[in-house]
Amino acid sequence: MDANTWVGILDNDEANRRHLETLLARSLAGIRVVTFAAREELLASPHLLESLACLLVELGPRGAPGIDMLRALGERPLRPAVLALATAPDTATAVEAMRLGARDVLLRPLRPARVVERVREAVDGHRRDRPRVLAYMDAAARCAALTPREREILSLVSLGRRSREVATALGITAKAVEACRSRIMQKTRASSLAQLVRMWVEVESLSARGLVPPARSHPLETRRRVARDGASRG
Repeated sequence: MDANTWVGILDNDEANRRHLETLLARSLAGIRVVTFAAREELLASPHLLESLACLLVELGPRGAPGIDMLRALGERPLRPAVLALATAPDTATAVEAMRLGARDVLLRPLRPARVVERVREAVDGHRRDRPRVLAYMDAAARCAALTPREREILSLVSLGRRSREVATALGITAKAVEACRSRIMQKTRASSLAQLVRMWVEVESLSARGLVPPARSHPLETRRRVARDGASRG
């Protein structure tokens, strides 16, 4: 691991923070460990938060404040891989933590070798995913100005639908679809249709994998309607 790899620890128990900090600093060469006693302390440092490759979060009684931290991270495209720590949590809390994006729930008493192994895996996974997340952020920024109708049309175009097929699916003219595609190209600054489709597929792919928040006005219902229409015509 390089010296720019940051791992965070969020736990209101100072002894727990120090124990984990020492364990990780000794076991994973090159990483930098930073600790936080409260969720607000971490959220007040957005640049540091975006730099973290992995964050260990104590779930606490009934999941608080760890669950609240996971919810806060869910709205951020650049977020660390999260490992939740708990003392015999109830099943509902563990499931909720995983649903909100935790990669694993590690039970106390912690096994040092297991913690180190899971942190290493989380950091490696974060390093693999980060370039795609950065690409997503660029694509999402370009697509942010699109209207719901333009997003709907772009979604169908990304499926390989021709203008006439898109027009039929949406109940508009092919000329209107072509005009909309032209506006989409201008707004996204795409140099070609292929680049435009790649951008949109990247946005949808990472959203579906849970690596980033879902895109707004996601045209899933349009996809379902087109699939139904295609099946009925077949």
